[in-house]
Amino acid sequence: MATAARLQQASGRIPPAEQTRIGAGGHYAQLGDDLSGDESGLAGAAMLGGSVLDVQNHYPVQPGAPFDLSIADFTVFFSPQGRFAKFVSDGLQSLLEAFRAYENDVENLIPAPVESRDSYDRFVTIMRRINEHLYPAFMPDSLIPLYVVIVVQWLKGFSLAAMIRKNIEYHNTHGRKFVLPMLIRQTMEHVEQVARFKAPKYLSAYMDILHLHYREIGREDLIDTDLDIGTQLEFGVSTRTLLSLMELGLSRMSAVSLYEKIARDNLTKEECMEWVRERDDQFDAMDIPAIIVREIREKILATDQDSPDTFSP
Repeated sequence: MATAARLQQASGRIPPAEQTRIGAGGHYAQLGDDLSGDESGLAGAAMLGGSVLDVQNHYPVQPGAPFDLSIADFTVFFSPQGRFAKFVSDGLQSLLEAFRAYENDVENLIPAPVESRDSYDRFVTIMRRINEHLYPAFMPDSLIPLYVVIVVQWLKGFSLAAMIRKNIEYHNTHGRKFVLPMLIRQTMEHVEQVARFKAPKYLSAYMDILHLHYREIGREDLIDTDLDIGTQLEFGVSTRTLLSLMELGLSRMSAVSLYEKIARDNLTKEECMEWVRERDDQFDAMDIPAIIVREIREKILATDQDSPDTFSP
């Protein structure tokens, strides 16, 4: 199933508060909207909007200025035969050629699991490869190490508050001056604009081309079809168990808290429900905040009791 289709399917199950730009036909349509069969072009317009924002970010235009671009200019630029389509096509081809020319172990081209020691260095290399061959999305280059720290923390399930605390600790440890409100705002912007927007968009494209290369060289064994990087980044999860818990209705914070107790990476929704049901009378002794325990019982156990046919044979 294509990445966009998987994201569309997931968006119907993830709580609205945990969704960002998921929609039918593209990753960046309105939150939670069911666009299946939609003829209005909303999904395509949303993807186009994301591209316009990227272009504007790298080539800022002041509205009303003499050199401002007209609607007609944008229409031509983003048409199927326009310069943007050629730019994207050339970038994808350049990335594929870079993969073909890679002389080391091709397994090193894949993002490493976030819990591994290689994860940070691998993401730094991948972002720089995207900048060089696909699109200058993670600029300036000097900020890539910071972007990677944000992405890795997000995938590990860190809350926004925890990421801000880590950032404060880093500045204090290294004797760097900072203005707290500005640091908080910058951290939030990096989570939203990098971890949840640019990284899913461009890493998904990166992985699609990498999978094409793996099929060319007969290394389909390296293709993981279970949980793609775009979905992981969109929801800030790195395991099937975490995504299953969120699909059951838990907030990201509650899912992470429960996942730490489950300590298994590949549970389906049904298996998560079974695990929770078997331990319902033990939650009060698990050192889980009462508000999270209440959410677990309301979202998972109540659903389980109301839907006796949840577990299909």
